[in-house]
Amino acid sequence: MSFMNVSFPGSRGFYNLLFSFFKSFLHPNRELPFYNRNYVLFFITFLSAASFPQVTFEPLVTLDSSFTRLLKIDTLGTMYLATEKNLFVSWDNGVNWKKTFSVPWGMNWPLISSLSVDKIKHVYLGLSSGGVYRSLDTGKTWKNILAKDEWMHDIFIDSDGTVFACSYNPSIIALPENDSIWQNRSSGLTNDVIWKLFTNQKGDMFAGTGCGLYLSTNKGGNWSRLYDNECDDFIAFASIQGGTIYMGGADRGTGLYKSTDDGLNWKRIANIEVRNDGITITSEGKIFLSASGSSSGAGLFYATTKNDTVWQKVIGTYGAVFAIHPNGYLYTGAGLGRIYKSTERVDVDRQILYPPPPPPVIIVYDFSLLQNFPNPANSMTKIRYSISTESFVLLEIFNVLGQKVVTLVNESRQPGNYVTSLNTEILPSGIYIYKLSAGNYSAAKKMIILR
Repeated sequence: MSFMNVSFPGSRGFYNLLFSFFKSFLHPNRELPFYNRNYVLFFITFLSAASFPQVTFEPLVTLDSSFTRLLKIDTLGTMYLATEKNLFVSWDNGVNWKKTFSVPWGMNWPLISSLSVDKIKHVYLGLSSGGVYRSLDTGKTWKNILAKDEWMHDIFIDSDGTVFACSYNPSIIALPENDSIWQNRSSGLTNDVIWKLFTNQKGDMFAGTGCGLYLSTNKGGNWSRLYDNECDDFIAFASIQGGTIYMGGADRGTGLYKSTDDGLNWKRIANIEVRNDGITITSEGKIFLSASGSSSGAGLFYATTKNDTVWQKVIGTYGAVFAIHPNGYLYTGAGLGRIYKSTERVDVDRQILYPPPPPPVIIVYDFSLLQNFPNPANSMTKIRYSISTESFVLLEIFNVLGQKVVTLVNESRQPGNYVTSLNTEILPSGIYIYKLSAGNYSAAKKMIILR
């Protein structure tokens, strides 16, 4: 299913010429009605984009009734999606999600404002009031590590594991790895909001603020103003090899900027108002950009580094946040807690780095259902079974009352050995029965979930 709302540049004279042709062909003796004119113009616009690679999405799930704000995916594929007040985590490529964090009651402006994952899979949440929370177990449990009644606009982790938190006044504070004391890193910054931090390939640090761009060559020890513009809120960065960096501004009249010398000089290349953390570049040079402003309209845009002044809108919904999975697929959260997945891989190199496992050698002796492992299960367990002839397979989970709680398999399958994973986080602790039905074969075993 496609959710594209595409828009492409073109010559007005060319469109008028083609429109005249369609008009004379379809209605040679009268003017076209207005709705027909729009239809023909959309049709021509779509044809003019035939050479532009298409990006389409399929819906996965709706998680919440509030707007999506942030989406992160770690190197192992664990997915984290923040709406305004809740954080959801998926450990199985977006199939199942669990709410693991909710903004505490009693706060002023209670929102999740920033989300970050470090190289050892520690997860950080910044709030609009209430400071910073950290999870050491991929989002299962949380601890408040900074009590600060300010809007945490960005949580940034550098290559050394130092955690930086950005807010108003201006304020950048840092928590070195394995330390418990936050340090001030705001020397040289003017009195304005700090939106986003970023490092280039040399290790220089940039701070996007409400009054321009700042540079630090000593990990935030001192800052100097690099690019001065009173109306630019720089809130997104992304880079590619060779010193090229893209920077997004949030306010009307700012847009997308590009530097080809590691951030020393910048040029405005597109009139698109960028969302917080809203630029991602694949290893193949595809650029995905989330827009929130009125100049371009809200949604997810797509271009390439070879032609980064021509943009295609692939989703036109407010709140389009996105991230690329290690399997090469693009996931996006849009609108009110909705999750989509690209129908094809957008990063082929990631597919090479993270190839699907080779198919197992099939040695089938008979129908069988094996004991799940591990058992008892804490977060994930696997159920193995064998099918000796093509059969319609039904694998279900029941509670001790005989009520069905999960259907794992419900389809026809060829002969072979199969493994089905169950995310036990979605079920409370207790004793369960899993049952396999395939043709005339039926078997059941007991499973324990214990946390």
